Amino acid sequence: MAFKNISFIILFFLTACHTAKKSTTTAPQPTNAAPLSTAAVLDKLTANAVDFERMSGEAGIDYKGKPMNIAVSSSVRWRRDSLVWLNVKKMGFNVARVQVTQDSVFVINYLQSSYLIKDIAYAEKNFGVPLSFATMQDILLGNPVFLTDKNKLTVEKSSEGDIILRGSDARWKAVYRLDATNFAIKDMLFEEPAAKRSLKISYKNYATLKVPNQADKNFSYLRTLEMESTQTGKVSVEIEVDAESLEVNVPKNIRFEIPKDYGRMD
Repeated sequence: MAFKNISFIILFFLTACHTAKKSTTTAPQPTNAAPLSTAAVLDKLTANAVDFERMSGEAGIDYKGKPMNIAVSSSVRWRRDSLVWLNVKKMGFNVARVQVTQDSVFVINYLQSSYLIKDIAYAEKNFGVPLSFATMQDILLGNPVFLTDKNKLTVEKSSEGDIILRGSDARWKAVYRLDATNFAIKDMLFEEPAAKRSLKISYKNYATLKVPNQADKNFSYLRTLEMESTQTGKVSVEIEVDAESLEVNVPKNIRFEIPKDYGRMD
């Protein structure tokens, strides 16, 4: 497995919120306007948002697309607004270790005794994928991502009974589909018509997550990202969090040490 292949897959997983050509996904169609106001729906989303200081756990990642299809497991550790750390394994063997900070990306490739250090703009330069730490953080937590002015969203009801939020600006079009009973996010669809890119993020397998000193949260343990672009082609990433391994606000040791004999890659 080439070093750049590993880097691409990992960075794609971490930055998936801003890729892709117009997909074949059909956005939900509205019927009559919902009786709720946009402000009331946004208040519900804010109340549902996962908000804590640390998170750690195990996840399976199934990637389909260029440059290859691959399924791996990963230990994930996150600290609010500062750090995402992953240890990626295949068949029990270490493949890569990744650390992302507000301004830098670090990747160790154990298969080729190599490492990579880039600024946060690396993904955009190489793959046309803008990287935002805040957006990546929201995807990991299962929180809504707002690429347009959320105060200008409109609220509708779909023919299936779901609550639909829509918004657009000079760059982005966004559609959010929410469960009408508890306002959990079912999916978010983003389109950038000028660049012919889009992304759909689906959240499934919701279950109660107990957070110390906070109200219980409804947490998605399975999320799928589907996208397509001239840089990436058709790509999907399925991330399944192991519920039993998930820990919240528990300090964890985070080690990222590049072996001295490893060579740096451009």
